[in-house]
Amino acid sequence: MHDEDSVTPAQSHKQFQFSLTALLVVVLAAACALSLVVVIPSGIAVPIIIFLSMAVPAVLTVGIVFGGTSLRPFCIGALFPTGVLLYATGWLFGLSVLEPPPISDLDSMDQWMEFFEGIGTPYRVYAGSAWFFSIIIGYACVVSQRIFLSRRHRV
Repeated sequence: MHDEDSVTPAQSHKQFQFSLTALLVVVLAAACALSLVVVIPSGIAVPIIIFLSMAVPAVLTVGIVFGGTSLRPFCIGALFPTGVLLYATGWLFGLSVLEPPPISDLDSMDQWMEFFEGIGTPYRVYAGSAWFFSIIIGYACVVSQRIFLSRRHRV
């Protein structure tokens, strides 16, 4: 009986090959993430980062449930830093209710832009580092899985 989640040595070499389309999508995603963290003004970037901090854990959860052999451990590893980012985002807005100016007093778009500019720099650095570490930890989980599976095949 063959386990469909097991990886044979011949399959492990194939999984590290990328198509040109996949490579271009990865480069595009990295460019968009870096522009959000570095280039785009905080008044625009922070709301987008907040939305992504809520959406990325949901997408990673779908990858855990429906993903293949390498996608599952990557999503499990990447889910922790993005979950911490989501938690920090909740605390950021929880504290902004208490700290001046309270969100309830922000009536105009200019006041909202000023609020996002004020929290922008530290939040962008934190979000960028969480995304970076989610990729690193995700790949570390994939490598760990391959090590454990290779030991299982040797035994």
